[in-house]
Amino acid sequence: MGEFQAGKWIVLLLLYFFTLFIIVNYAVQASNDYGIDTDARFADPGFGSENINLSTPNTASLTDTADMSGIKTSLAVITGINAADVSIGIPTWAVYIFAFLFFWIEFIMLLWSLYMAIPFFH
Repeated sequence: MGEFQAGKWIVLLLLYFFTLFIIVNYAVQASNDYGIDTDARFADPGFGSENINLSTPNTASLTDTADMSGIKTSLAVITGINAADVSIGIPTWAVYIFAFLFFWIEFIMLLWSLYMAIPFFH
């Protein structure tokens, strides 16, 4: 009695984090593709329109180039670290709640599983 199966927890939580990263990364890439930005401000006097996503032909977009900004943004959304700098179409407070519910609780569970997997610590 009292045997904690840490191996199953570790494997399942690592699969959970991998799946979470893939889903958030696709959401960040979609926000980059569609130009979603929460910092956009429109000063429309009536019939005028302002195009904030100007693009010129024959230029590479953000998703066409291989850089680390998408991965950094994904990690910021997942962990909540530097979430104030993220603009993917959702408010910052929602990013912090998302990070707490879907990352930090599970991260503590993973740390506990790793602690229970090492027999000489407990």
